[in-house]
Amino acid sequence: ARGGLEKKAQRGLRAPSGRSFVETMTPVPGDPPRVPFTYWAQRKDRVFLTLECPNAEDPKVHLTDDGVLTFSANAKSDSTEADHHYELTLELLHPINAKDSQIHVGPRRVTMVIAKTEENAGPHWP
Repeated sequence: ARGGLEKKAQRGLRAPSGRSFVETMTPVPGDPPRVPFTYWAQRKDRVFLTLECPNAEDPKVHLTDDGVLTFSANAKSDSTEADHHYELTLELLHPINAKDSQIHVGPRRVTMVIAKTEENAGPHWP
């Protein structure tokens, strides 16, 4: 095993140096999950959140009124075709209004517009 990955299949591809390429690889059981790139911005009444996870298969997103976001998905890497598991649990500073929040799951990213509660709207959250 090299770099936390084990060989799954090898097809005799050769690099210019003469070394073999490994065409597909799978994660070794017990490897820690990856965290998707996360971007955020906010206004007085809402928080904008984007999770980058290209090639995600069956992403699961859950948002609670307590301000807890959970995300999980499996995704293949573009360069190695390796399967990777992604997870994120994010606790927001204050409770939110999950019912009025919007979640859009696309092929490369998950975008969210998270509605702040009336009590917590106004000043920006640090």
